[in-house]
Amino acid sequence: MATLIVAYANGQTEKLAIQNRVQVGGDWSAPEYAPEQAEVVWIGTNPFANSLHWSVWLYRYTWSNPHPDWEISHADLVSAKTEASYVLMAMTVE
Repeated sequence: MATLIVAYANGQTEKLAIQNRVQVGGDWSAPEYAPEQAEVVWIGTNPFANSLHWSVWLYRYTWSNPHPDWEISHADLVSAKTEASYVLMAMTVE
């Protein structure tokens, strides 16, 4: 689906492959299709989902920075240009 590239102030980078049903999941998913490494943090609805008797799901994936002492300068989310789409709702760096 995508690659998350984390760039550090020292010029080094880390790449994380973002895979469907591993780190992320479909927003119309049922529990049996939940991603292996993410957790459900919100379940809601909207008019379209209501019309189909579906719910909208939002997941949280936590990435462990292998270099917590290095300053992160920026992060890029790069599409793999597949048919799947994604939405990055928020990102927190600790």
